Amino acid sequence: MDKSVISLREEFPGSWADELTVHAEQRLREAEHLYGERDRAWTFIGVQVGSFEKNVTWPIDKKRKLACICLQQLPPGYAWPDFLHFNLAHETIHLLSPPDADQVTYLEEGVAVSFSLSRTYANHNYLGEQVKIFEENPSDKYTVAWKDVDQLVRADPDAIKKLRLQNQSLSAISAAQIVDAVPGIEVAVAERLIRKFPV
Repeated sequence: MDKSVISLREEFPGSWADELTVHAEQRLREAEHLYGERDRAWTFIGVQVGSFEKNVTWPIDKKRKLACICLQQLPPGYAWPDFLHFNLAHETIHLLSPPDADQVTYLEEGVAVSFSLSRTYANHNYLGEQVKIFEENPSDKYTVAWKDVDQLVRADPDAIKKLRLQNQSLSAISAAQIVDAVPGIEVAVAERLIRKFPV
C-alpha cells in the first residue's frame, strides 16, 4: 500500500482493514473494466470495519477528494465473509465517482446491486439467497433500482459504460442522456433511474 495513503489514514481514526482494502481495489479494477474508468481525482484510502449504522462509501474529505468504504461489523455466526464481500462489491461502485449520500440515484444503486450479484462467493448458496431476498421484495428500493438497471443493460449491455463516457458520476446522469444512449429504453424507466435514492 502506498505510504502516502497510510499517512493520510492517520488523520482519520478507525479500524482500517488492509486485506479488505486490497479486495476493494481488485473490485474497483473490475468495475472500471465493466463500466469505464473511475474519477482519478479521488483517492481511495481504504476500508474500515466497525459499528457503523450502515455500509457506506464516504467522501471522507471532499476538499482533498479522499474516500473510504465503511462496512458494518456483524455478530459472530453471520455469513461474515460473504456478507463483507457482497457489500464491499456494492460499495466499490460508489468509488467510481464518490457522491454525497443524498445525491445518489436509483441508477447508481442499481448498478451497485447488479455488480454485487455478478460476483462469486465462498458459500455457493449465498448468491441465490441474496437474489431470493430481492425477488421476494419487489417494492424494495434496492430491488426496484436493480430491476430498472437490468432493463437498461438488457437493452444495451454496454449502456453503463456509454453513459459514464458522458458523465463519470452515475448519479449526475440525466433521463435524456439515458434515452439518447439507449434508444430501446422506456422513458419511464429512465425517469425512475434518475430519482434520488432515499437515504
